[in-house]
Amino acid sequence: MVNPPVYVPCQVLENYQNAPDWGDHFTDIISSGIPAKQQLCMISVDENNHNEIVWQRKEEVTAYKIYREGSQSGQYDFVATVDYENPNSWVDTESDASVRSYRYKVSALGGDCDEESALSEPHKTMHLTINAGQNNSWNLIWTAYEGVSFQTYNILRSVDGNDFQSIGTMPSDGNTSFSDFNAPQGFVYYMVEIVLDDACDVSEPQKEDSPFRSAQANRKANTNSIRSNIASNSPTGINDLKTGSLNIYPNPATDELLIESGDLKVESVEIVDITGKTIQQFGSVTTINVSHLSSGIYFVKVKTDKGELTTKVVKE
Repeated sequence: MVNPPVYVPCQVLENYQNAPDWGDHFTDIISSGIPAKQQLCMISVDENNHNEIVWQRKEEVTAYKIYREGSQSGQYDFVATVDYENPNSWVDTESDASVRSYRYKVSALGGDCDEESALSEPHKTMHLTINAGQNNSWNLIWTAYEGVSFQTYNILRSVDGNDFQSIGTMPSDGNTSFSDFNAPQGFVYYMVEIVLDDACDVSEPQKEDSPFRSAQANRKANTNSIRSNIASNSPTGINDLKTGSLNIYPNPATDELLIESGDLKVESVEIVDITGKTIQQFGSVTTINVSHLSSGIYFVKVKTDKGELTTKVVKE
């Protein structure tokens, strides 16, 4: 005889679990208030190289919890709670898509006791890198996106800060690499894009019993473009597309890095190693001593009053 599960109110779940003899008659004692398992919809990269997570909105719950994979494979750390009344998207400002790819999961809190659902299946972001080929060609390599079905990777290129244009495609089940043999002279910028067949609905729920509307309450956007970070041959990083008055030099560096900010106000500076680990943090500075750093590749993140810039630098 198979012992059936029994569903009880969450307020008395512990009492049933601790009651003698219940385990002899029932396989599982489960609260009836646990929300259903959630689903992510997509994860893309915004203009500041941060990951934007979008999840599917199901039944009404109390809040959503976001988890990011940590330093060990399969280990997910809690990073944020988003109330149900907010849009079903969240930007991870602690992420740096120019350094590495990331995995995320989402869960929901709901029921009378705000119990947590099972974690969703993970989504993994794309991380794009480039290296120089022969005769001014560029080789692109990226990590495969995981978590949603799609057919095609679109390869986009921008020249000297102009709009991105499609230069090729790759099948989703093929190699995650592409060589641009027709790259023009000058600074070139690359991005990999996935266009979903079914767009993600990003919206803020409307409460019918409330006569008030917030500024975002009427916002509703269908999102179907998943993008990687931008990779470039520019020595001053990718964000000079938007903040050309900010310059970090010399590169390669030996003793010092100088920040030339023009009309931008530098608020903070961070040095990150190739694994994504923060090495140093500074306030509003324009000169950084790097003489003590080991030789290798680093990323300098500069936050200004007009946005952020992430620059790859070489320490000799």
